[in-house]
Amino acid sequence: MSARTLIDLFHQRVSESGDSTALRYRSESGWTDVSFADWLRTSSLLAAGLIDLGLRVGDRVAIMSRTRAEWVYADQAGLLAGGVIVPVTETSRPRQARIVLEDSGSKLAFVEDPAQLEKLLRVWPELPELSHIIYFDELAELDESTSKSKYLRFEDLDLGGFASRIIPISRLRELGARALGSNSDLVGTRRGAISEESLASIVYTAGTTGRPRGVALTHGAFVSQVEGNRLALPLSEKDEQVLFLPLTQMLARAIYITAMAAGCINSFSRGYAWLFQDIEEIQPTLIVAVPRVFEKVLERTRRRVVAGSDSKRKLFDRAVGTARRKANSAEGRDRFTPLDRLAWAIGDALVFRGVRGVFGKRFKYAVSGGAPLQVETAEFFAGAGIRILEGYGLTEHCGAATVNQLEDCRLGTVGKPLPGVDIRIASDGEILLRSQCVMVEYWNDAAASAAALAGAWLHTGDVGEFDGNYLRITDRKKDVIITAGGRSVAPSALETALQGRTFIQHAVVHGDRRSYLTALITLDEARVMDWAKENGLGAISFSELTQHPEVFAKVEAAVAEVNAEQPRSSAIRRFAILQGDFTMHSGELTATWKTRRKFVTEKYRSILDGLYE
Repeated sequence: MSARTLIDLFHQRVSESGDSTALRYRSESGWTDVSFADWLRTSSLLAAGLIDLGLRVGDRVAIMSRTRAEWVYADQAGLLAGGVIVPVTETSRPRQARIVLEDSGSKLAFVEDPAQLEKLLRVWPELPELSHIIYFDELAELDESTSKSKYLRFEDLDLGGFASRIIPISRLRELGARALGSNSDLVGTRRGAISEESLASIVYTAGTTGRPRGVALTHGAFVSQVEGNRLALPLSEKDEQVLFLPLTQMLARAIYITAMAAGCINSFSRGYAWLFQDIEEIQPTLIVAVPRVFEKVLERTRRRVVAGSDSKRKLFDRAVGTARRKANSAEGRDRFTPLDRLAWAIGDALVFRGVRGVFGKRFKYAVSGGAPLQVETAEFFAGAGIRILEGYGLTEHCGAATVNQLEDCRLGTVGKPLPGVDIRIASDGEILLRSQCVMVEYWNDAAASAAALAGAWLHTGDVGEFDGNYLRITDRKKDVIITAGGRSVAPSALETALQGRTFIQHAVVHGDRRSYLTALITLDEARVMDWAKENGLGAISFSELTQHPEVFAKVEAAVAEVNAEQPRSSAIRRFAILQGDFTMHSGELTATWKTRRKFVTEKYRSILDGLYE
């Protein structure tokens, strides 16, 4: 690729595919298509508007919105104007948003609607560098479980002294059109000021502890990431992916840019609640998701097939086992007998065909990242005819470092290193990376930068090993528990073993400097309620069921099964079942469904302490 910057990538694709569809989104009249040329025109107008508002080369531009077409319009606009993009998680509380905007020194901010604008209004007095806010919508639909009103309108807000500095995106386009009328090359001249060493984005990692850190990434790092992705993944103008993951997360951001560079259509789902309906309407060829999405597909299929029947439940479990044997036999780890082939045909009619139907007739493959994919889940989908390519990456590497490929995949691993990526396993098992994708620094944090980039390698904090040339992630280095007896325990291995058993949805193992291990457990509401109906307990609420003796006994049995596979020092001695699940909104999960261990530990401190009394 001749491109040196993200701006080059964008212009290069527009010159090759200007009239082809680039973006697709749902409107009241149906699905709307946007060509590459129209995308460039829109983003150029917005870029000129940003320059008119005073944006200089290198100034930071924040975007606080769910994943939608306007997000990528703003993303490319900020880059075309010479800005540095700062994604802000749309579920952020005002204080969290303030930390990101303050640390990055953002000059301008895009927000989705009045609900996001209201958050920034609360903290704007503490953000002296923030000049203007641009909003996409004048109406926000609120969560009725947390608000008395269903909607929040722009006119409902108290703008205080900031009214003149808040404008709709339509007004920004008007400003841009006027500015370009006076100087048609206003945006074009910015392109010459940007090089591959120029910063393109500062992405704040949610992390599991402490204050978020801004990962500073260059245009060259993004271009290298795109080059690696395109060599590993078969993408062309004939492909279409559905976008629903938060674009604040590097997995989604890197794949959207890769799709753009390849001429692939980026189609926007209306959100998680609409995802499967949107997939049915879009019929994508590619889906990029976190493991929880695939687990949800399996759970939905199970509920549909079983429907309260013991005999169907047994057939479903047999089908799952058959699919896993088929997947393992394809990789030479198991035999697939004529009897297995007969069982697979029955499973196909009962289960697998429905699973494939969820992804649509045009579907080719899926990519999983952001969190570990349970090998059992990968085996099931592979055996059912759905190939999930698991990869590994992190924000500090601008996305993927390794990925399995269609013709070169080993289940249970995260694949081989992408072209141009060097990986070394340190003496303590930590994964070290070196490539052109690695961050420049942690913004405003010299000490953390020096530690993370010591010895010219990126220290990932993840622990792994090579299985041949395939990388396997085994743990997080900083999550290792040291018990009071001096024993080292990897909690993520126990948590992964627990999650998915019986009714268990999430598990967090605790025990650092304690005498034994304990766990906080949340349950899968749909599965618990299905069980309750089948056993004449349908009138009992989910919160009551979490504390029901029979439910406790089933979870206790699952914990005992996991303990039986562990050394005594790694056994979970006591556990507590929480009455609700972990969510992003309540703070226990990041946007890619990773558990925020420190947050959970502090929030449920009294319950944990009670497990040691």
